[in-house]
Amino acid sequence: MDHSPKQAIRTAPPLWRRLLPLVVTITIFVLIFWRIPFSQFATSLQKAHYLPFLSLMLPFSLYYFLLDTVVLWAVMRTFHGPIAYRDLLPVRAVTYLVSLVNTQLGQGAMTLYLSRRLRVPLLEILSSVCFLILLEVTQLILYATLGMLWFPTRVPPSLFWIPVAWGLFLTLFISGVRHHWFRFLPLPQRKQEDWPLLRTFV
Repeated sequence: MDHSPKQAIRTAPPLWRRLLPLVVTITIFVLIFWRIPFSQFATSLQKAHYLPFLSLMLPFSLYYFLLDTVVLWAVMRTFHGPIAYRDLLPVRAVTYLVSLVNTQLGQGAMTLYLSRRLRVPLLEILSSVCFLILLEVTQLILYATLGMLWFPTRVPPSLFWIPVAWGLFLTLFISGVRHHWFRFLPLPQRKQEDWPLLRTFV
């Protein structure tokens, strides 16, 4: 097999692809400081207590980032095919940066990339992204519910209906998927199992 330098050059990614993450990152920060004046940002930083903040947030952020990527990796491998964990780390990092501007834009960019990377139809990847969003919202509501139960007198009683409503929604949705309640919707696919948007849930 020929391992000449010419072959290595041919297989190397083009320059624009290597520069794209840097360009996207710079663009995101430009958009952020376009919406938030840099002078106001700098003034706020002068009042911050860096040492306690960074000592708590840096380990937690790194742990959550690695764990979040593990969950994404497990879902992609389970439902769509093999992909290396290290390949998803920059994807998740860029998603976090884009989410600073718009959360839905970050999820959409990740969906499009994974669809092209795994060569899987876009709606099937979107199904898994929706699954991850449901997990994320459930986790946040669970944490919030634990906080409300710990300090019940400090929150309005009406907020306790939120976890009840979310639990009811999940129950109806999962039951609908398992018992084919959505087959009556006027969609091109006759069988609910053929719907790409529900592929991860069936």
